[in-house]
Amino acid sequence: MFGKKRIRLRTPPSVLEDDIKSSYRVRPSSSIYYGKFPYKITFDTQIVNDLIPPEDSVRLFDHELHFEFQDFASNFYDHYKFICHGKRRVYLSDRKDFESTLGMYGDWVSEIQGPVSDEHLDLLNSSDLHLEVKTKPWYNKYEYKLEVWASYFAIRNLWLTNGNGTSQSKAQWKDKMQDDLSNFIETMEAQDYEARIKYGKFDFYNGATMFFKDNDFEEIMTFKTLIIPDYRTKVTKVIT
Repeated sequence: MFGKKRIRLRTPPSVLEDDIKSSYRVRPSSSIYYGKFPYKITFDTQIVNDLIPPEDSVRLFDHELHFEFQDFASNFYDHYKFICHGKRRVYLSDRKDFESTLGMYGDWVSEIQGPVSDEHLDLLNSSDLHLEVKTKPWYNKYEYKLEVWASYFAIRNLWLTNGNGTSQSKAQWKDKMQDDLSNFIETMEAQDYEARIKYGKFDFYNGATMFFKDNDFEEIMTFKTLIIPDYRTKVTKVIT
């Protein structure tokens, strides 16, 4: 599995309540940010910039804001990450720290991202599944996207591990992986899945992308494991 997520939470996160959803613009988060922050608060750029005195620059204001927030967060229960460049935003690990930040900077908030339901929270805690926040599913119908590919280095590692390092063994492993991918695509197309498959040329960078629906998830994951075990894969679920 490519890009397997490493999640390091000292305390379990909780779902954002209705009072927060009614008071702020709330969107589902696409991940546990940096593997340890389930909550993200983004400040409104225009509101904050309007507070900057005419004699100060944005850079100076953000520099002072960084240290102001550092002082404010000195009694936080857990880690946080405050970023001023680009959109001003803060990532938080602890729910009480999150609520304290809203109490202090609530008037500046443009958007909050975090767990919006128990199901969403379970998905965030999955180390094998990536999430993508979109307004609608892929092609208006597919909840999942499976990307499979093998780089030159994957093929090289295989023929060095399993062959004798010759050009012939390299070519054999390249051909084998191409055959595996062809077999996988043919198997998928032979099933009664409502799916869409896109794939490129079979070269050193072999790859395919398959969009499919929730009810086919388990079977497709089983075929993936059986047929293309040497491919790097990434499975993404859309969150609308």
